[in-house]
Amino acid sequence: MNLMRPFGSFLYSCLTLLAVNTAEAATSTNEFSVRGLGAQSCEALAKAYDDEAQRPAVVAVLGSWVAGYISHANRTTPGAFEVMPISDNQTLAHLVVSVCRDNPTSLVESSTAGLVDRMKSGIQTMSSQLSEIGEGDKRVTIRTETLKAVQAQLKQDGFLTGAADGAFGPATAKALAAFQTARKLPTSGVPDAATLVTLFLGKE
Repeated sequence: MNLMRPFGSFLYSCLTLLAVNTAEAATSTNEFSVRGLGAQSCEALAKAYDDEAQRPAVVAVLGSWVAGYISHANRTTPGAFEVMPISDNQTLAHLVVSVCRDNPTSLVESSTAGLVDRMKSGIQTMSSQLSEIGEGDKRVTIRTETLKAVQAQLKQDGFLTGAADGAFGPATAKALAAFQTARKLPTSGVPDAATLVTLFLGKE
């Protein structure tokens, strides 16, 4: 089963265009040491992920590594509290695999760095509360500041006319549903991972 299918064809096409950026390094030749899973090739990661028997373990290990990578990015990115609007580490693991598929000769670290860089319009500059929003199986956990950024982007794209205040209500849910329909995403009416990537990927 393709676990990326729920993210929709529009999101997949965005990810296939994702350019892997070279991380800023201390040496004059732009070299630095990469440890752990990040030192593996994208080709090897994708091959392991495609083995259904190995996939749960791959996602668990990759999700933990990505969490550590992003924690470090949070610590070292000037002015940032949180560099990644998506909070679920397993979802991020699936996204990294998708980036790796289109950059098979790159390292996992480089592909993760590229994903973080392309999501920089969703950076949060201050701490805020994590809350569950939505109903039933359409519930997500999101920070208030992330929701404000979602609302601001929806306003910029013409889907929301209300305030970007970080409060989730009927107007925001309706705007999200309209955005999801327009982008051919599953219509959940909440800022799920697919919606966050589509809103923020590659935006300045």
